[in-house]
Amino acid sequence: FGRLRLDAPKGDKKYHQRYKSKVYNYIEPDLELYNGDLIMVEGEFKAISLIDATFPAVGTSGFYSWGRKTEKGK
Repeated sequence: FGRLRLDAPKGDKKYHQRYKSKVYNYIEPDLELYNGDLIMVEGEFKAISLIDATFPAVGTSGFYSWGRKTEKGK
């Protein structure tokens, strides 16, 4: 699985992933060693930033990643 951040957004699209690929949460491998509060954010990059600042975090993909692409306006 992989998601790429586009250098220049194309309309509303900021990220790209392979068509029909599954959606995954970003979970730091060392998270299982943590026992306490957990921060859940929208976006893998936000989670990575929090983890770098020593906050335990999990990142979900954006809201529109969970739906099917339909005709505009539907």
